[in-house]
Amino acid sequence: MSVVCALHLTSGPDVESVKDALQKLQARHPFLQAGIVKKGGALKFEGLNPVLPVSLTVADRKDEDTWRGVTEDALNTTFDPAGPLMKCWYLAGSDHTVCELIVCFHHAIIDGISARLLLHELLSLAGGLSLGEPIKYPETSTFPPAYQKWSFIKRVPGFMGRQMQDEWRYKKRGVAAPIPADPANAILSFRLSPEVSRKLSVRIGREGLSLNSVLLATIAKVVSQHRHQQQGNSLLRLISFADLRASMTPPVSDQTLGCYVSMLRFSVPVSPDQSVLQLSGLIRKALFKASRQGDVFMMSKLSKYVIRMVLKLRNMRLGVAALSFIGKLDLEARYGSIQLHNVNAFISNNPLGAEFSAFGKILFGSVGVDFNYLTSKSPPPISLYWMVFMKTFGWWTILWACGRCFFLFFDSFLGKHRNCHRTYFFC
Repeated sequence: MSVVCALHLTSGPDVESVKDALQKLQARHPFLQAGIVKKGGALKFEGLNPVLPVSLTVADRKDEDTWRGVTEDALNTTFDPAGPLMKCWYLAGSDHTVCELIVCFHHAIIDGISARLLLHELLSLAGGLSLGEPIKYPETSTFPPAYQKWSFIKRVPGFMGRQMQDEWRYKKRGVAAPIPADPANAILSFRLSPEVSRKLSVRIGREGLSLNSVLLATIAKVVSQHRHQQQGNSLLRLISFADLRASMTPPVSDQTLGCYVSMLRFSVPVSPDQSVLQLSGLIRKALFKASRQGDVFMMSKLSKYVIRMVLKLRNMRLGVAALSFIGKLDLEARYGSIQLHNVNAFISNNPLGAEFSAFGKILFGSVGVDFNYLTSKSPPPISLYWMVFMKTFGWWTILWACGRCFFLFFDSFLGKHRNCHRTYFFC
């Protein structure tokens, strides 16, 4: 997967300055001098020998929408993991008054914090500013002890039980996200003014909600109403992402490149008369509950099995809508003579990804959301789900998870009858 950022500039640098900035940026970060190889059944980073320069393509900026076509092409082109794990396009007119710098990263080396770091350094170098000594990467961070070795194994049945319970509910009431006939990515964006963004943030704060949950609820509501036209109550499967840097041992520095995020995949009820704020409240509760149960770490370790299951099945999507909200993208408005006006950021999608994938941020006081989407024409069947689920996770894990579900059911049922003695059938 790729992350593509479009930087909208005025008084842009000349081509040689961009080339020089890319060369210096690559020298600062070992990940930009590496590729991804498969060794012993696992994917690993390996330094390039010799180190190849970051690709830079220079093209004419024909009109204000030229960057959209370049961005969509980058999203629809498979990233070569052989390295380098970054490439660029520079679109400028003859006088460089208005231009765009399109930067594409392999998702393995970048998350929201890494994106801010690399874009800031790239613009600083292109603007002739000094950055000091290159970063020295700290020791490798690991998950907390509660999610290591035997402690992790003991949590697997409970996590699997919750996942199976959610899948069973979704099979009966869930909105089927159709596989698209045309897998090409297309993009669209919106950006609120600073005044509207401030009013929105104040209202959300008064409601005790978060901007992340409100934006995801808005996307889910629109997709549900206009693409699925649901009647009555149903379930929507949504995807959110959590930053793990501060929770690692030791905490991961903001100066370290990498993708330290975890996917959270969950279902929420949606109905025609439900407001966005009501749906946002349900999303926030689901995310809070998942965090308390440790699903953020569990999904990070077991997400490959979920994705493997989807890849084997190939008739269902991971979700209806997904949002990666990074909060404040702390960039400067000016880097030397270069003026930065806006940044659009997109994460590549595929036919098995969410129908609408969004990247949210706050830049210069304005809330902005960038979407990429895939067209869809037919709903997928779900008949093979359990067969693939068992084949993916194995019979013993399924039995453990079923036992956990059995325990949860009786615990909930007997807990409602105060005169009944609560008996635990499974620990």
